[in-house]
Amino acid sequence: MGKAKSFNKKRDVLITSILIMILYFIWPYLIEAVLVPINLDEDLSLCCMFIGNFILFIIIIYTYYKDFLVSFKDLKKNKKKLLVGLKIFIIGLVLYIGLNAVLKVFVNLEQDNTNAMLNVYSKIPILFVLASMFYYPVIEEIVFKKSFKEFITNKWLFVFVTGFITAFFTLALSLNSITSLLYFIPIAIFSMTFSYIYYITDNILVAIFYRILYNVIPSLVALIYGVSILL
Repeated sequence: MGKAKSFNKKRDVLITSILIMILYFIWPYLIEAVLVPINLDEDLSLCCMFIGNFILFIIIIYTYYKDFLVSFKDLKKNKKKLLVGLKIFIIGLVLYIGLNAVLKVFVNLEQDNTNAMLNVYSKIPILFVLASMFYYPVIEEIVFKKSFKEFITNKWLFVFVTGFITAFFTLALSLNSITSLLYFIPIAIFSMTFSYIYYITDNILVAIFYRILYNVIPSLVALIYGVSILL
């Protein structure tokens, strides 16, 4: 009886994970299908896309509400997990910055998904701030990390698979040349950093927290940029 219950639970978790991943990938097309016939102006269309994305955000938060609650309670009891995550985050950040510097010096390559996002939200930078501080850290850690952790039990396989998948879809948003593929290396390593944080702490909120922390700088840049335009 206990084994059957355990099997059913794992089956339900796997089905939920697959459905969330499918929803994540088809959601932009659903939004586009609604907005294109209406033919809104660029700014209003961007705001509607943003609202549509946050509807997905709410759906995913609701789906994993109990998991977030468990992670929150765990973090309250085990605050040292933040310190564990901090050490891993610093190492990953140093490697990320170092590899980017190498690419800039030797290949004269400077490509970042943040720049692509800033271009999209250049007219309404507050949307960039909200998306980078809340939407992407939560959504991507859930879709590309939590979903896979449910059925990839090997630590290093989980770290490499989720890191590579996250890097692939991140780079796909900003790829503009074959040379830009080299940028896959630092992105993948940095993505693996958050995968490792999640696996070691077994707490998705720790990984999300450090994703948000990393996004603070580009968010501040976007705010300053927006204020400078208004002035």
